[in-house]
Amino acid sequence: MVGAETLNLPAEMMVGFGPQFEDMSGHAGRMDGSSSLYTLHFPFYIFSWREGVEGKPGFQNWHHGLNGVVGDDFFVLGPYNMRLYDVAPSRGAKPGAAYKTFVYAPCACKAKPVSHGVEPKALTLDGKSCKVGEEVALAAGYHELSVSYDKFGRAALVMMRTDIASEPSKVPLSMCWYNDPAVLPFDPFGGKVKEGVYTATLPPACDAIEITLRGTLLSANIAGADAEVTLVDDGGRGAPALPGGTTSAPALPDNVVGRSPRDRREKTYRVKPRLANAGVAALTLKVAHEPGFTGGAAFTEPMRLTCGKGKIALGNWALIADGLRFYSGGAVYEKTFTLTKEQAAATATLDLGRVGACCGVSVNGGAEKVLCCPPWCVEIDGLKEGTNTLKVTVYNTLNNHYQTIPTRYRTTVENEPSGLIGPVTISFGEQQLK
Repeated sequence: MVGAETLNLPAEMMVGFGPQFEDMSGHAGRMDGSSSLYTLHFPFYIFSWREGVEGKPGFQNWHHGLNGVVGDDFFVLGPYNMRLYDVAPSRGAKPGAAYKTFVYAPCACKAKPVSHGVEPKALTLDGKSCKVGEEVALAAGYHELSVSYDKFGRAALVMMRTDIASEPSKVPLSMCWYNDPAVLPFDPFGGKVKEGVYTATLPPACDAIEITLRGTLLSANIAGADAEVTLVDDGGRGAPALPGGTTSAPALPDNVVGRSPRDRREKTYRVKPRLANAGVAALTLKVAHEPGFTGGAAFTEPMRLTCGKGKIALGNWALIADGLRFYSGGAVYEKTFTLTKEQAAATATLDLGRVGACCGVSVNGGAEKVLCCPPWCVEIDGLKEGTNTLKVTVYNTLNNHYQTIPTRYRTTVENEPSGLIGPVTISFGEQQLK
């Protein structure tokens, strides 16, 4: 998010993860403003309504896998131990946590605080003390909410409307609050951050990007040029046409996996470059936020990319483009080269340098030779005088995908690289071709 540092936010946030509270638990805060008017800012407490707190999942199981569940508690009250999937305070540690935000009511309604896990020590709404389960009348707009805890553990607190039916989430790997129409959104900015500019790098030859938002896509730019934006699904709201020649397309069917009538608040856009681009390209999006959906929370699903045949440098593909950082799958590297008659007749050894994590090698459409471990060297045949084509098909591991889900079974993408790292050489005895 461009300008995130001025909002006291991290520059990068995962899809679905956004600021929901100010965390006042023992923090000094930061003073902003002129000599006559100062505003105290505390660190923001960031989580996903779908997956909870990044890197601090609730209990799954002691074996490999996710056990198909995500805990419903998004407050982690105390030091977290990943091996135990739980809070594990040191001896003599004293509990204490406090959070502040704004609740947004889209219309005049009645609602009540609903607690899960550790019960709050104190709870105030618009400066007045209130109790969990106590119904209150809310005017349309923003209402300040503060909550504090004096015990270690995990907890959740939501404001739930009592005048409409609650629909707990049935989406796999989600908290029960996710997309529940009765749960009112939190916005720690109180509606003041109405728009945001978001940037990412696209993989080579990206032909189309499908983006699902809780908000409105105002503009898109790819490689410095305005992109073509199509509103694919307006969430059933009959949204007006956007500026810049945006067009609309038929709505997506309601029977898409994970979609239910309450999900219709999301909008889906298709973004396409107006000019073909074979290499990595910068993507810039300007988004009008819905209340409570700032930062990564504005993007409710990973972007879906359609890519053609392009050019990419050797190296860890997770570090080359944001669009590949979380990609687990395969990629085909192709290179043409010219040989003399003597080279084509000689014994040739291909050295791939380093590969993450396994690969298959073929020359001129011949049989594929599979390599699963170092050394990444193989004798190649089928070479001919003149032009030859080398194809290296590389598959990485699930580690990249595991960056996007609440699990301890992962390492960093730097520690477990993906793709053809190189350097790549072909040797003909003492002679070497790079």
